[in-house]
Amino acid sequence: MFPRLMKASTQHGKRIFGLLGGTLLLILFVVLVNEGSDDPTERFLQDRCTRYCHSIQCMHTSNDVNSSWLQTLYVQNIEWLKRNPLGISYQEMNLLVYVVLGPLMLLLLIWGMIRT
Repeated sequence: MFPRLMKASTQHGKRIFGLLGGTLLLILFVVLVNEGSDDPTERFLQDRCTRYCHSIQCMHTSNDVNSSWLQTLYVQNIEWLKRNPLGISYQEMNLLVYVVLGPLMLLLLIWGMIRT
Protein backbone atom coordinates (compact mmCIF):
# COMPACT_ATOMS: atom_id res chain seq x y z
CA MET A 1 0.00 0.00 0.00
CA PHE A 2 2.78 2.44 0.85
CA PRO A 3 4.65 2.10 -2.52
CA ARG A 4 1.38 2.58 -4.40
CA LEU A 5 0.73 5.70 -2.36
CA MET A 6 4.20 7.00 -3.22
CA LYS A 7 3.71 6.31 -6.97
CA ALA A 8 0.31 7.95 -7.12
CA SER A 9 1.43 11.05 -5.29
CA THR A 10 1.22 14.38 -7.03
CA GLN A 11 3.51 17.36 -6.57
CA HIS A 12 1.53 18.16 -3.43
CA GLY A 13 2.10 14.68 -2.08
CA LYS A 14 5.84 14.88 -2.75
CA ARG A 15 6.00 18.08 -0.76
CA ILE A 16 4.23 16.44 2.18
CA PHE A 17 6.67 13.51 2.13
CA GLY A 18 9.59 15.96 1.93
CA LEU A 19 8.27 17.89 4.90
CA LEU A 20 7.69 14.71 6.90
CA GLY A 21 11.16 13.44 5.98
CA GLY A 22 12.76 16.69 7.10
CA THR A 23 10.79 16.62 10.32
CA LEU A 24 11.88 13.05 11.02
CA LEU A 25 15.51 14.00 10.39
CA LEU A 26 15.22 16.87 12.88
CA ILE A 27 13.68 14.57 15.48
CA LEU A 28 16.43 12.00 14.88
CA PHE A 29 19.06 14.72 15.32
CA VAL A 30 17.52 15.85 18.63
CA VAL A 31 17.39 12.25 19.90
CA LEU A 32 21.03 11.63 18.93
CA VAL A 33 22.23 14.82 20.63
CA ASN A 34 20.17 14.05 23.74
CA GLU A 35 21.41 10.47 23.99
CA GLY A 36 25.02 11.48 23.41
CA SER A 37 25.04 14.16 26.12
CA ASP A 38 26.14 13.74 29.72
CA ASP A 39 23.49 13.36 32.40
CA PRO A 40 22.20 16.75 33.58
CA THR A 41 23.31 17.97 36.97
CA GLU A 42 22.48 20.95 39.17
CA ARG A 43 26.03 21.08 40.55
CA PHE A 44 28.64 23.53 39.29
CA LEU A 45 31.34 21.77 37.28
CA GLN A 46 34.56 23.56 36.37
CA ASP A 47 35.00 21.86 32.96
CA ARG A 48 31.53 22.41 31.41
CA CYS A 49 28.24 24.23 31.73
CA THR A 50 25.49 22.51 33.71
CA ARG A 51 22.00 23.45 34.83
CA TYR A 52 23.72 25.50 37.52
CA CYS A 53 24.77 27.92 34.76
CA HIS A 54 21.16 28.23 33.58
CA SER A 55 19.64 28.60 37.02
CA ILE A 56 22.19 30.82 38.78
CA GLN A 57 24.98 32.25 36.59
CA CYS A 58 27.49 30.84 34.16
CA MET A 59 31.05 31.26 35.37
CA HIS A 60 32.47 29.80 32.16
CA THR A 61 31.93 32.90 30.02
CA SER A 62 33.93 36.10 30.06
CA ASN A 63 32.58 39.30 31.58
CA ASP A 64 32.27 40.77 28.08
CA VAL A 65 29.54 38.27 27.24
CA ASN A 66 27.80 38.55 30.61
CA SER A 67 27.53 42.34 30.37
CA SER A 68 26.39 42.44 26.76
CA TRP A 69 22.94 43.13 25.33
CA LEU A 70 22.64 39.39 24.70
CA GLN A 71 22.83 38.68 28.44
CA THR A 72 20.13 41.32 29.03
CA LEU A 73 17.92 39.72 26.40
CA TYR A 74 18.52 36.29 27.96
CA VAL A 75 17.52 37.52 31.42
CA GLN A 76 14.41 39.25 30.05
CA ASN A 77 13.43 36.05 28.23
CA ILE A 78 13.70 34.01 31.43
CA GLU A 79 11.72 36.61 33.37
CA TRP A 80 8.97 36.67 30.73
CA LEU A 81 8.74 32.89 30.82
CA LYS A 82 8.36 33.06 34.60
CA ARG A 83 5.75 35.86 34.50
CA ASN A 84 3.83 34.68 31.43
CA PRO A 85 0.31 35.90 30.59
CA LEU A 86 -1.13 32.37 30.79
CA GLY A 87 -0.37 31.98 34.48
CA ILE A 88 1.38 28.61 34.05
CA SER A 89 4.71 27.60 35.56
CA TYR A 90 8.07 28.49 34.05
CA GLN A 91 8.72 24.88 33.05
CA GLU A 92 5.35 24.51 31.32
CA MET A 93 5.76 27.83 29.48
CA ASN A 94 9.30 26.93 28.42
CA LEU A 95 8.06 23.65 26.93
CA LEU A 96 5.10 25.33 25.28
CA VAL A 97 7.19 28.05 23.62
CA TYR A 98 10.34 26.15 22.68
CA VAL A 99 9.11 22.58 22.16
CA VAL A 100 5.61 23.11 20.76
CA LEU A 101 5.11 26.61 19.34
CA GLY A 102 8.63 27.24 18.01
CA PRO A 103 8.88 24.04 15.94
CA LEU A 104 5.25 24.40 14.82
CA MET A 105 5.96 27.92 13.52
CA LEU A 106 9.07 26.68 11.72
CA LEU A 107 7.12 23.84 10.11
CA LEU A 108 4.44 26.26 8.95
CA LEU A 109 7.05 28.62 7.51
CA ILE A 110 8.81 25.76 5.73
CA TRP A 111 5.49 24.51 4.44
CA GLY A 112 4.71 27.99 3.12
CA MET A 113 8.07 28.15 1.34
CA ILE A 114 7.57 24.72 -0.21
CA ARG A 115 4.10 25.64 -1.47
CA THR A 116 5.34 28.71 -3.37
